[in-house]
Amino acid sequence: MGEFAQLCLGKTVIVEEKNEYCLDYSDLFPVNAVMDIPYYYADDVVVYKKGYKAKLGVVSQRLSIMGYTLTEAKEKIKRYVNEWNKIGYSDPVITSVFLKFLVNTKLDKQDSLSFPIENKELMEMYYSIDPRYILQILAQNTDNLNKDVTWGLEDVVEGGYVSYKTIIGSRAKNKILIATEGRTDKDILCQTLLQLFTNISDLFYFFNYSEDESINVNGCKDLYKFCKYISQMNHSYVIALFDNDVDGNVETVKSFV
Repeated sequence: MGEFAQLCLGKTVIVEEKNEYCLDYSDLFPVNAVMDIPYYYADDVVVYKKGYKAKLGVVSQRLSIMGYTLTEAKEKIKRYVNEWNKIGYSDPVITSVFLKFLVNTKLDKQDSLSFPIENKELMEMYYSIDPRYILQILAQNTDNLNKDVTWGLEDVVEGGYVSYKTIIGSRAKNKILIATEGRTDKDILCQTLLQLFTNISDLFYFFNYSEDESINVNGCKDLYKFCKYISQMNHSYVIALFDNDVDGNVETVKSFV
């Protein structure tokens, strides 16, 4: 038998994973998202246990920052559909129709998003899509934005199949590096993110300024050199913030040439 971990939107199961085969979805949620959430069982039994919870609007914003944009979601799902059509299990699937189905499904009436999919093989295609892309598509229905996205892992943890330590953080977050002209700018921006943008602050990190000024980024010319250096590396997104002054504008223009 075993136990299940569920990623849900409202009461609707987006994906369900069993026993030790659970994946890490903690990157969907802000750092303050751990709380008691509802776990739904047979016969309308509801039990509150430890889990993760955030509004879909927040999750959608985090997904976009991590690279799971609406454009990327549509493109990825198009690829899944094209591969599916090549296999030829059933009648060809039209990407726009499948996306419209996802956006327009009445979630409050579904226990699982896969239930409205009557074709068994097509259901398998749905489960092969990263649920992060599914959630981003669902966020295009404004009625869904205030619904809770929850991830409940407690049953598989209590069953001894996994531990929070082995699951949480096993998937690296796609963080964005922010580099500024100096330490003061970094300190101000860091505190601003922590105080005003708590839902996304953990998705950014700053250039680690050393106490040794000789190896620091110090001023617009050093920042420009840093941009040229890091652009040659296989690095995730970087935001370089130049001062809005004469020198800063000159170096900014050079960065795009």
